Amino acid sequence: MANIPGPVPPPPPGVAGPFATPAFLTANPTFIEQYRGWYGYNNPGSIPAGTIPLPAAFIPSWRAANFVRAPLPLDFVAPLLGPTIPTAIVFPPAPPLPFEIPAAAQLAFLNPPFAPRGIGKRPANWRGNKVLGFGGQGTVCLWEWSPKATARPTIDQLQVAVKIATPTGVGDLGLEAATMMAHRKIESDHIARLLAPPKILTRADCVREGLLPGVWQGRINRLMMEYYPHGSLDGLRRRRRARNFPFEELTLWRIFECLVDGCSVLTYDQELKMSSVGNVLVPAVQVPPLRTTVHFDLKPHNIFAAISNKEHDGIPVYKIGDFGGILKVDSNPLNVKARNVWRVDNAMRLQGTRGYYAPEQFTPRWDSKDFRTSPVCGKYGTATNVWGIGVIMYQVCIPFSYLHNSQAKADAIYTSAPPRPHRPFSYTSATTGETFVSYGQFLARQNYSGTIKDLIAECLAEIPGQRPGLIELKTRIRDNIALLKANGATSDKWYDMELPDPESVRAEATDIALAAGPIAPPPAGNRRAPFRKANLKATRGWPY
Repeated sequence: MANIPGPVPPPPPGVAGPFATPAFLTANPTFIEQYRGWYGYNNPGSIPAGTIPLPAAFIPSWRAANFVRAPLPLDFVAPLLGPTIPTAIVFPPAPPLPFEIPAAAQLAFLNPPFAPRGIGKRPANWRGNKVLGFGGQGTVCLWEWSPKATARPTIDQLQVAVKIATPTGVGDLGLEAATMMAHRKIESDHIARLLAPPKILTRADCVREGLLPGVWQGRINRLMMEYYPHGSLDGLRRRRRARNFPFEELTLWRIFECLVDGCSVLTYDQELKMSSVGNVLVPAVQVPPLRTTVHFDLKPHNIFAAISNKEHDGIPVYKIGDFGGILKVDSNPLNVKARNVWRVDNAMRLQGTRGYYAPEQFTPRWDSKDFRTSPVCGKYGTATNVWGIGVIMYQVCIPFSYLHNSQAKADAIYTSAPPRPHRPFSYTSATTGETFVSYGQFLARQNYSGTIKDLIAECLAEIPGQRPGLIELKTRIRDNIALLKANGATSDKWYDMELPDPESVRAEATDIALAAGPIAPPPAGNRRAPFRKANLKATRGWPY
C-alpha cells in the first residue's frame, strides 16, 4: 500500500461491483504493477514510460462500469503497393543476426554432465554441438553421436534436441513431458516428438548436475526430442524477408493446413481425416475428449520444419512444438469463463509470450464490470489455438517493411511483428459476408488472394466464438489447395524452403541453367553429369 498516494477514493455513487478496495490491494500487492503492464500492452507509446497511469486515476473506476467500445476504423479496403520484387534474387543471403546470443549459463548445458542418458550405452559418446534456443522455462541444445563411437545409440537418430529446465525456473518439465508422452500414442506428422520417455531425477542425478536434491529429486528436468535441422518457421520467414522473397500462395495454404492438422491433435487427440470424395470427416470417437489442450505459445518460433512427404508436394512438414505453455480446459466453450479470482485470472493472462497474447488475455474488457459475461475474457479453448494459427499465418504473409509511405517509421516497426492489440478494426469478410472486429492491420496490403486474407482475418477475430472451427478451416483450406492446383499454381521450390546449404545452391543453379536454354552435350561416358545432382536432390526427403 506504500506506493498508493493517499487514501483510495470511494467508488462512484450508485455503482456496485468488484472494486480495487484497500483489502483487495493488500491481498494482491502486484495489482498496480500488473494493471500498468496491461495498460501499456494495449496502449503502447501513448503515455511516457513510468507514468502509466497513476493509481488514483484508475483505482476508483476499475470494474465500476460495463465495457463500451469506442468507434473502430474500417478494414483496409484497397491494398497499398508493397516493395518492388527484385528480378534477380541473391542466394544464399547473408545469415540474419540471431535475436539472442546464448550466455554462459546456456552454453554450460553443452558440457558432459548434461549429455543425454538412457539412449546409448555411454553418455560420453554424445557431443554437445550448439544451443538451439532458450527461454524462461529452459534451454534446448543439439547433441550428436560421436563418429568415433564403436556402437550406435539405442534410438535411430544420431542427433537429438535436448531441452533442459532452467535450474532457477518456476517449475520442472513434468506437464510438458506428460503432454508429449500422450502425443506419442497419436498418429500425426504435425506434432514434435519425444524420442524417449523422460527420466525422473534421482539424488545422484541432482548431484552430478549441480541441482538441489531437496528441490529437484523426483522431478523431470530434461526432454529428449527429435531434432529438425531445417529450423523453425520463424527462421525461414526471416531468411526470405532478408531476400525480399515472398512465399507462393500455394505454399501458404500448405503451411496453413499443417497448423490446422497439429491443432486438431490438441482438440481431438487425432488429425482430421478426409473422405474418399474430399470431405473432412468429423472425428469418429466414442467418447469425445472432455478436455481440450490450449497452446498459449503458438508462434513461428515454435513451428518446426521436418522432412517432406508425398502429401506436401515438396514443402516441409511443419510441426507444433514447445508444449511448456499449455492448459487443459473444458471442451464445451459454454463452461469456460473468467474465474473472478484476480490472481488466478491474471496468471492465465500471462501464459505464453508477450506480444503473442490472444484477445482472451489482453482485452481491456478485463477492467470492466461485466468482464465475467464478456464473450472474450478468459474464453480459452480451441478458438485460442485458432488465434495462434492466424497470428502465425499473418506473420508468414508479411515478410517486408513498408518504407515508402507517410507512416514509414511506424510501419517499419510493426510490419513484421504479430498483430498489434491497440489497432483493432472492423472487418467484413468477402468470403462469408460477416462483419467482425479483427486484428492485423497490414494484412490487406499483401499481394495474395482475398480468400486467404479473409480466412486469416477470421482467425484473428476478437471474439473467440466468431473464429472458424478446425473442421471449417480444414475444409476451406483443402478446397483452395485443390482450386489452385487445378489452375496450375505451384509451391515454392524445395531449396527455397530449407536452410541454404551447398546442395541447395547447386540445385538452384541447375534449375537456372535448364531454364536458360539447351546445355552443351556432356563428355562421352558421362552423359547424365549435368543432371545428376538435380535428379538426386529432387527426391531428398521423400521416403518412398
